[in-house]
Amino acid sequence: MANTGPLVSAFQSESEDLLGELAERLYVPAGAIVEYERHGARALLQGLEQRGLVEIVTLDLAEHETAARLAIALAHRSPGRTEPEHHRGEAEAIALFEGRRLPADLLLIDEAPARRLATARGIPVVGFPGVLARLAREGRLPVAEVRDRLAACQRLGTHYSDALIEEACRLAASNMEPRE
Repeated sequence: MANTGPLVSAFQSESEDLLGELAERLYVPAGAIVEYERHGARALLQGLEQRGLVEIVTLDLAEHETAARLAIALAHRSPGRTEPEHHRGEAEAIALFEGRRLPADLLLIDEAPARRLATARGIPVVGFPGVLARLAREGRLPVAEVRDRLAACQRLGTHYSDALIEEACRLAASNMEPRE
């Protein structure tokens, strides 16, 4: 299960092929499509759909209701982004995961308020930096590439702090589990 941020980061760092190392299929909520369009990444998402790596999923009524409540909760937890609509993609991803109608065992999400909310609800989360660190620890990505890929995202506007990048690199070189 994934929301917009991590996949946009994968596109920015030309890492979309690494997503297949994480899961056979990533489910993306239909409500997140607007965010992909805003980032100019809709065509890239469609390419992953055509390859069978991504499936766009429409929420059922119960999931929509849950997502609406979650978007409000996220708006209250996000200074400067107080409109629930700004959190639609994250809220839908969490609601889809909780609905358990899809075979997902991990939520791929970067935004800190959404990660905290999902974790508080018992959902296992990982962000794009954690994915890269994990793949490096498993020997499927050179450790040096973790920094390079995250720095590419940062240059293109993704809000990864230098401290986060350093932490991901440290974890990539260690045997420790990342702090999700």
